[in-house]
This record gives sequence, C-alpha cells and structure tokens, in this order.
Amino acid sequence: MTLLKCCLLLTVVAACGEVADPVVEPSTEAQAQPDAGLTPAPGCPADPVQCLYAPPRLPIDLVEVAVTDPGRIGGPRTLNVAIRFSRMAPQPMPVVVWSHGGASGQTNAVGALDKWAIAAAEAGYLSVAIAHTPRDQVSREALCTSLGFDAAGCATFKFLSYDRPLDISLVIDKLVAMSTQPQLGVSFDVARLAVGGHSAGAGGTLMIAGAAREINGVSTVSSDPRPVAFLAFSPQAPGSDGMTEAGYGLITRPTLIGTGRGDDDPPDTADGRASVFDLMQPGNKARIFVEDPAAIHTVFELETDNCTRNATLAHCQEMRNWVRSAGLAFLDAYVRARPAAIAWLASTRLATASAGVAEWSTR
Repeated sequence: MTLLKCCLLLTVVAACGEVADPVVEPSTEAQAQPDAGLTPAPGCPADPVQCLYAPPRLPIDLVEVAVTDPGRIGGPRTLNVAIRFSRMAPQPMPVVVWSHGGASGQTNAVGALDKWAIAAAEAGYLSVAIAHTPRDQVSREALCTSLGFDAAGCATFKFLSYDRPLDISLVIDKLVAMSTQPQLGVSFDVARLAVGGHSAGAGGTLMIAGAAREINGVSTVSSDPRPVAFLAFSPQAPGSDGMTEAGYGLITRPTLIGTGRGDDDPPDTADGRASVFDLMQPGNKARIFVEDPAAIHTVFELETDNCTRNATLAHCQEMRNWVRSAGLAFLDAYVRARPAAIAWLASTRLATASAGVAEWSTR
C-alpha cells in the first residue's frame, strides 16, 4: 500500500473476472471526436441476440481508494471507493461513477453495484463504485439536529438521502484531482463523466442530475454540473422518500430510466418508477421498461439470483442482458458520442432482441 499525496490510500488487487496488471502498455490514443466504437449494422441478423448493443469486453484492473470529507455534518466522513479500468482501453478514458442502493449504507466498495461497475470498465470506462458509509448514532443525531428533525423524525430519517449526492460530488472532486496525477498509470477525462445508480442510489444520482428532494419539509437541491449523463435504475416513485413530481421536473440533462413490471414495492410501484421518465424535461431522455413480472428489482442492478425464484436462469440472464445493453448504449451515445450507440438508441433493435418484452421509449 502507498499513501498518496492527495490523501488517497490505493491498493491494486485482483478479483474474480478482473485481471491485475495485464501485460499491455497503456494506449496513448488521443480522444476521438466522436469516439470510435462498434460499426452500426443496417439490420439485425437472424439471431435476435445479435441485435443487442455489446461492446467488446476488456480485461480490467481494480484499485481501492479511501476518500475523506473532513467537514461533513456529524464529523469527518470517509468513503471506500473501488476504481476499475482496462489498460487496453483507448485513453483518455471516459468516467462513470456508481451509487449502490440500500438505506443503511455499506463499507465494501468492491461489492458495491459491482455488476454495473465491471460492465462499464470492461467497455472502456474508468468505472468508480462508491460504498456509502453508514453513520453511527452520534453522527446521525448531529445530522438530524442540523436538519431540524425531532426524535421521532430522526428515528425514521434515511440519512443517505442527504449524504448520497454529497458523497458523489466528493468522489468527483477527487477524480478531478487524480486526473492530473500519474497515480493509476492511465489517463482519463473527467469532462466525459456520467453518474449511475440503482434503487436508493438512483435517487442520489437524480439529485446530482438536478432533482429536488423534500428533506424534513425543505426542498433540497444537491445538483452537480459536471456529469454529462445519468443512468437511474429502479428510481423512487414520486411521493416516495421525498421525491416529487415537481422535483423530477427539474432534470434537463441526458438521463436513462430503467425498471420493469416486477420492480414493485409500494409506494415504489413499477408504474410509479417508470413515470420518472415522463416527469423530466423532454430532450435526451430514455427509458427501458421490461414488461415481465420476473423483471424484479435486482435485475436492474444486473443480478439474477433472486430472479430465478420465479423464472429460469436463462430468462433472467436474457432480461439482464437487455438492461445492460441499454445502459452501455446510452453511456456510449451521450458520453462518447459513438455513432453505433446513437444508431442503436434510435432503432428497434431492443424490441427485436426481446420480442417486444423490453419496451424502449425516448423523448
């Protein structure tokens, strides 16, 4: 381990499916405008699976870092962060930051929304997964006092609704600092930055995108102007956990919403989650809705274990692949301006691949 001057603690490790230190020199390819990528095909071949957007998968490295905010309400807040990237990817790499779900937080960054983090890294992104640290009782009470909660309100307040967007901006700050230093041995471009999240992480992502959230009756905006695109899977429905129709209506930047018929946990109903797409400002918005009761909450974090309780593994993997394809295409279209991704988003290929089960909408 090496203590770096920017106060980040880095360790390079190998993980399952992640190749440490591949014997490949980092590319010095200049940023393409637009970035090179898949060549658009005029139509899908006989096999519908070939209609999916599927960039080549590159071997990846994993680096773990710790980032501290010394001034957070309730005391210094330290986050564990996992950074994945491929040394074989064209450089400077675009960047995507991921925010996991769950109300209580976690400290394991390697396991934080790891399927999405790995997918983006394999596709050539510097892919950064945050573990949103739990608060102890003293820190929680200090935050509640600052926000005006009484004891009863504090007992049910989901503190990460406040912390998540601040955590994301903190990590972006550190990535900006790291981008000018040779710590990772690769170069990346923080001007081509996206943020993605699942479930409660989608709420934090959409706050960074500009959504206002009601926290103890106060409309709270924690927008960050630096990301150029957002992916929000299984977001909170309007009326859930402080998210409102008016708050979602403040989002203007490119945003993908992902949910499905089985993604239902009132007040976060499937239709309520899907309605976020309709509430955002039009222009550069997209939605994938999987019209299948087996398309449950965890499918949208690219997990299949729980899905197999009600469907075959093969079908769960199909649905996961539809969601992953849509997410990577959206990233490549709005972060890299790749012609193949732009063409895919404008096509009916997802409908062909899924026999119409995965519904694709744009506005």
